[in-house]
Amino acid sequence: MPTNRRYRLKARRPALTEGEKLELTHGFLLDGMKGFVSESEKKAAWKAFREVLIPEYCQENPGSMPHGWWRYDAPVEAAHDDTTRGFYAFRRNNESEHGCILRLGVLDLAKALGYQEPEPLSENVIDFDIHKAFR
Repeated sequence: MPTNRRYRLKARRPALTEGEKLELTHGFLLDGMKGFVSESEKKAAWKAFREVLIPEYCQENPGSMPHGWWRYDAPVEAAHDDTTRGFYAFRRNNESEHGCILRLGVLDLAKALGYQEPEPLSENVIDFDIHKAFR
């Protein structure tokens, strides 16, 4: 029996522009790039594209998570600075991103999203002391 029901397709957001992608992954825009109009638009785009952006970013930047993850997905209760956005709200002293991820106890979660641990430093790294070099 025929029916007059119509299926509605979900409205799909078009792909991110280079400016929007940069804003979500690095937290800034370059001159001439257009970003998001509002914070709510940026947050919605992060939720829509994070499964693609996180592994892609982590592949290019081992030991680091994208700005959007720090801004929207990192455990809020661990942030010590409400005025700073992104990684720097969680960082203590000169802590690396990897050190911060370990301290927060979210390494397994980050790995499940595509995080890659940084390569260990080579044993051939020269121990350079600037004070001894110029005496």
